[in-house]
Amino acid sequence: MEVLMEEFEDTRERLWTDMITYQPYNLIVFKDLTAERFKVEDRRKCLGLEHSLLVMEGVARFHAMSRILLDRGLFPATDLKKYISLRPRKDLFNYIWANPLKHVAKEIKQWGNEWVDVGTRLFQYVDGLYEKLNDAYEVDERRFNVINHGDLWTCNLMFKYGSGSNIDRPIAIRFIDFQMSFYNTAAWDLTYFICTSLVPSYRRKYERILLVRYVDCFNYNLDLYKYEGARLKLESLESEMKRLELLRVLLLSLTYPIMTTDLKAFDWNVAFEGGCGINLALYQGERGAQLRKSIGPDLKRYLKSRLG
Repeated sequence: MEVLMEEFEDTRERLWTDMITYQPYNLIVFKDLTAERFKVEDRRKCLGLEHSLLVMEGVARFHAMSRILLDRGLFPATDLKKYISLRPRKDLFNYIWANPLKHVAKEIKQWGNEWVDVGTRLFQYVDGLYEKLNDAYEVDERRFNVINHGDLWTCNLMFKYGSGSNIDRPIAIRFIDFQMSFYNTAAWDLTYFICTSLVPSYRRKYERILLVRYVDCFNYNLDLYKYEGARLKLESLESEMKRLELLRVLLLSLTYPIMTTDLKAFDWNVAFEGGCGINLALYQGERGAQLRKSIGPDLKRYLKSRLG
């Protein structure tokens, strides 16, 4: 990507940092960006609109560059077609996702009478989920495919801030940890980010604004690099986001609560012994009341859409 930037005299800041060293499955060391005034935001608070718009600009640029390099044959798309974290073997899927989700569904039914139907639908949603997600993972070359970051959430984003009166304003972004990159439509990265990292009320209110910004920036970068292929249409992206609603239910029910809590959220040993794995205290008491506000409206809408 740096070569592409040099080719077109793109003097903008890079979206990534330098990797110093790594040991497979054990260690990865990047250049320290704190000296350049970059920092990671608090995952428990999620990101506001200004930060999220900057994420859209950055990821659109990254995706557009990947599309150009893919067309040049410089990215091994064939090797990146399998989504690592959400596409394990079926037995692992059951341990990590299906079993915990059934327990969560039972907890949601305890939120009150209006949530009994939601919990019931969520429990039913688990049936056939593995096969449905596998179908969704399949790459369709008729779609606008790119290299996804693969783990696009708050803790893998670093922001630089302005100075003086703009000290709280994010002005640049860096992506870190590309270990889970994969080849598919951009809707995967966008769905993952929106569901795990955006302030819930903003997620419901501003998603279309974010998608518009993404499409505008994506096409701007294709123009900048004189890409001769087609341009991305907003309607096409929105259709892909709709297609991945089944993923949203999974992310909002399990991933968002885990990523935004201060508790020990998941016990892998319990999960691999066939137990729940997830800390159900996340869904109980005052924490449960907060989750009702954070994910409740979305679950009602998506589960009704998916299950009728």
